Amino acid sequence: MKRWFSLLCVSVLVSPASAEPLCGYEATSIDRIVGDITRAGGRVVLDTADFIAAEEPRRLILWTFAKPKSGQFPAFICRQVVRTGDRIEVQLRAVCNGAKPECDALIASVLDQQQKATQHLRP
Repeated sequence: MKRWFSLLCVSVLVSPASAEPLCGYEATSIDRIVGDITRAGGRVVLDTADFIAAEEPRRLILWTFAKPKSGQFPAFICRQVVRTGDRIEVQLRAVCNGAKPECDALIASVLDQQQKATQHLRP
């Protein structure tokens, strides 16, 4: 099931696990996507016990991956900057392999962090 939400200039699509492409990649393996990103000129900007963040400057994408550990679900989150007419938007797409409450909490946390990080850019 796909759910779309709009928050200011952010579009959000959350999907359960599938072979459907997520920003050009199949959301099946964090290691595979991170490897593809780095081979294409991107880089890992954060690697903790719980998360990996990577950037693809050429495609204006920031990735966040929630690592599966202790039975916790893996999640794949792609945030891409796009121009829509005269507006710049951040489109967030996510594949979350967990229960809805946990996935909703993860997405809410990512959106909160993004709002805080970009607050100074808004009028």
